[in-house]
Amino acid sequence: MFYMGEFQQLMGQLAETAESLGFSNLEVLSESEVSFAFRSTIVTLLLEERGMQVVAEVQHPSGSTSSFEEVSEYFECLHPPATFLSSRDQAQSIIIKLLSHFSTMLGALLESSPHPLEKLEEWTNVNRALSMQHYTAEKRSPERWSLIMGAWREKRYESVVRLVQSLPTPLTDAEERAVQFASNESAT
Repeated sequence: MFYMGEFQQLMGQLAETAESLGFSNLEVLSESEVSFAFRSTIVTLLLEERGMQVVAEVQHPSGSTSSFEEVSEYFECLHPPATFLSSRDQAQSIIIKLLSHFSTMLGALLESSPHPLEKLEEWTNVNRALSMQHYTAEKRSPERWSLIMGAWREKRYESVVRLVQSLPTPLTDAEERAVQFASNESAT
């Protein structure tokens, strides 16, 4: 098991590596949580309770967050680094890989558009709403929903607009937000 105090100590040791990847301002938030600044955003690493998984997220200016997995999906990263620890010895390697991965993705994101964090935040919110709709009373037929989610994940935004607009009305809030986001992305 990886103990909380050891996580904090390890993050202190990794501060130099984090700086070489473009991170700054290491801040210890608790015995199991640290944050780093990366240009105009904050990346938080949290060692979850059992001490065997590192949870990473990007904090948006609004206060909401995108998880490491969501950021990876946004960038269509098929093989993000693992976040589960099988031993204490593995922790340093995993955390360096996470920071390196975040550095690459966030660097690309921050150079991609005038308001990159807002775009990531909106994509995250729509993605969560679409993913959750499958479990609500507003769910659609599995066959059609699978086509919509496939197009969404593959960023085929024109297909998303066409498929969602072909659904029986009224559209749900998630569907309307997906059409709005996809329409904006198709136009750029």
